[in-house]
Amino acid sequence: MKTDYCYCSGVCCPIKKQCKRYLPDPPDAYLWWVAPEYNEETQKCQNFDSTNNLKSNNNE
Repeated sequence: MKTDYCYCSGVCCPIKKQCKRYLPDPPDAYLWWVAPEYNEETQKCQNFDSTNNLKSNNNE
């Protein structure tokens, strides 16, 4: 079982709606936050993990 509890605080990130690391309404609990790593030149984020990948990771 893979468990990843890192969440991104990238409020202004352009790919936040596709990323499982961004929480629009975080719970009232201690979370592990990572800094946004979005690069405008490559239009990618090194922390990006799409919500589609989250579904397949839960099946492992």
